[in-house]
Amino acid sequence: MEAVSESSQFSYYKHGVTKNIDTANVIFVLVSDIGVGEMEQVMIQYDTRDEIPTVQLERVVKSALDDQWKRLDFGKMIDQVIPFLPFEHQHIVEIIALKLRQLDENYRGKYWHRLWIEDNIADYMSRLDSVHYKVRSAVVNGKVKSSKVFAKYGARDVETGPIQLLKSKLLRYLRPFNPDAEIRISQDVDTKEISIVSCAKEEAKQKRAKSKQRSHTAADVEDSTTSS
Repeated sequence: MEAVSESSQFSYYKHGVTKNIDTANVIFVLVSDIGVGEMEQVMIQYDTRDEIPTVQLERVVKSALDDQWKRLDFGKMIDQVIPFLPFEHQHIVEIIALKLRQLDENYRGKYWHRLWIEDNIADYMSRLDSVHYKVRSAVVNGKVKSSKVFAKYGARDVETGPIQLLKSKLLRYLRPFNPDAEIRISQDVDTKEISIVSCAKEEAKQKRAKSKQRSHTAADVEDSTTSS
């Protein structure tokens, strides 16, 4: 739906064509947590989300809504249900990666010139104790047929957990702040330890220049060896 519009309409794209639906007489009801358990039980029966029949998900969520609002008799007023599927581990990794990019961009020129974060840091942070997961299993004839790991609280504990932890460490150890500094966060392959390294902008330029110089020197030596 358009954020700012003179008319109430819902726009969506299909096969490269924009379609608009009048929503002047539509009420959108956004709810969370209702039907989550039912959706998880459906999801563990399929390998991927794309395989799950949309109708099946809509049915279980609608049933959960009816049970939740039975006393209010509100469920019968809902014409269409759009399920928002529970997050799995890979989605938490993607959300943390997005938050890390935003962290870099939001404080550029204030706390650092650039904040460089290795790709594997997001996965590491997603496995900290502050991010909670739960395992759902499908049991058939007393045997576990399949299992999936879901984020217990969605993405709610991402900001208050690993992101807040990283922020506090950065703001504590980088004082006094240098808006020209290049900050790099990396993880040792063997020890799995996380390191935060800061260097001034000029130092970073010199390191890159030396690295390029070594590359050119190596190339010149290789050319000389080939010629001889």
